[in-house]
Amino acid sequence: MNNKRPAPCCNARVYGSPGTRVRLLGLARSLWPMILILVAFGYLLRAAAPVPALSSTTTGLLFLALAALLAAAANRCRDRLTSYLKGARGEETVARLLATLPEGWHIFHGIATPSSRFQPSQGGADIDHVVVAPGCVFVIETKNWSGTISIESGTLLCDGVPPDRDPIQQVMQASLPMSTRILAEHMQASTHVPVASKNLISTDIPLVPVLCFNGSLFDDTVKDVGDVAICQAEDLCAILVRHASGRPPIKGLDGIILALTGMVDKEASDA
Repeated sequence: MNNKRPAPCCNARVYGSPGTRVRLLGLARSLWPMILILVAFGYLLRAAAPVPALSSTTTGLLFLALAALLAAAANRCRDRLTSYLKGARGEETVARLLATLPEGWHIFHGIATPSSRFQPSQGGADIDHVVVAPGCVFVIETKNWSGTISIESGTLLCDGVPPDRDPIQQVMQASLPMSTRILAEHMQASTHVPVASKNLISTDIPLVPVLCFNGSLFDDTVKDVGDVAICQAEDLCAILVRHASGRPPIKGLDGIILALTGMVDKEASDA
């Protein structure tokens, strides 16, 4: 399946499908407790008949315990899956906005960086969107949160409460694997990249991490934190254009686009 779909004339070119990885990841991470419980139910059924391996009392108590676990797991799975699907919808909303960027820009959705395999407890280092402008590269983390966003002493709060995982640190960590070294390694491993194109990556990529909120309100304390640009979805494109304005063209731009295209193609084939 060709995962590249050129956007209409005079708009940015789009690669990948927003929200796809989040939906698949949400299903996998939300449903595994249910699968384990159903396996346990199957064991009990097999233990109860035709020749019982457990006493009827023990089997009955275990069935009751598993039924209670099943109900609790179902509620937890529903909540987690709802959260993942909400995040996927946020990525899709931001993707529609990004598609309106000018011609000559390139937008990549849903890239799993090589470091993600080492961060399972944190959900990996998946990047929601990468935008390549003529003068810089943006790594965008999208949050589809409800509530009021504020910042106190560099810490982001939602309705006055810090989130379980700091999204500012999250987008900074996701930006690190997009270094020249990772891109160059990927190009060397990509058999479909022409040999003549393997040296097209610059040794210095101007990279801007962006934290974008969809559906959230901002109070007066919200501003950029360090190198991370923080914005609402409706302001995203204007902020990207402003950051990219006046920058000299990236050396080796074609190589960066080739490398990212290879990442998107690999993710599509692995899905």
